Amino acid sequence: MSSTPVAPNTAILSNVLTTEEQLRAASKAVYKQGRELNQKNLELTEAKARLAELDKLKSNLLELATHRLRGPLASIRGYASMMAGGEFGTDPTDLKNASAKIAEASADMETMIDQFLVASSLASNAVHFNPTVFDVGGALRGVIAKLMPIATAKNLEFKSEIDPQQLIVNGDPDYINRVLSIIIDNAIRYTPDKGSIVIKLALSSDRSMVHFEVNDTGIGMTADTVSKLFTQFLRAENAFKFYVWGNGLGLYIAKQIVDAHNGTIRAESPGEGKGSTFVVELPVVSSSSR
Repeated sequence: MSSTPVAPNTAILSNVLTTEEQLRAASKAVYKQGRELNQKNLELTEAKARLAELDKLKSNLLELATHRLRGPLASIRGYASMMAGGEFGTDPTDLKNASAKIAEASADMETMIDQFLVASSLASNAVHFNPTVFDVGGALRGVIAKLMPIATAKNLEFKSEIDPQQLIVNGDPDYINRVLSIIIDNAIRYTPDKGSIVIKLALSSDRSMVHFEVNDTGIGMTADTVSKLFTQFLRAENAFKFYVWGNGLGLYIAKQIVDAHNGTIRAESPGEGKGSTFVVELPVVSSSSR
């Protein structure tokens, strides 16, 4: 007895195919939503980590400000009280020296407060750079003229070798000036009296970068200090002997600014008591692209 073929039920097949397509579509939607959820979770985790980092920075800044600002304030209060009490008499030299101490402590305190604010802004991405095309050589000459009196007061041999041609970069002049000032000011502060500082500015060997270099005969650093130098609040142990009111933020600020300008910054030292070299390189703007 022969069997008769059963014709497929097209309605059932159509429903099955439709259901499979719906399942595939649903599966794709679930997969997509899962990826989006994972991405959101990752972003949330990163945001939490960032907030924790900022909270830690805030706590460190407050703690540092509380301790570091007391030194200059105590100096100002002490000398002012002595002057008001007549302890310096009327001798012009004594009064001038006391006034100089007050001015120095005031300047140090102003620098600390400024660096606290800038470091906080950089860490929270609240800094808005205003890039423009400008000559680093001209900027450097201005910074040197401003800091020269401090070097002269310490009887430092102060030399500068600046390429006479214009060395053009595209960056925020105020913040680049801040980097130049931090590097040179540190060299002056941490080089003993009658030491020497040499500042160089020229194109790099491949002519793609503006190369800024500061060599000093200062206190130098250990290899361990060099490796951590650009982190927040870090200071070399021997730095406290030369400048007790430092806050360990200057080089951190310099690195953040240089990084934001697609440049590099590094430090080298053969060891404590053997001087240091700091190098900053920034992309040069060629004449053809101006």
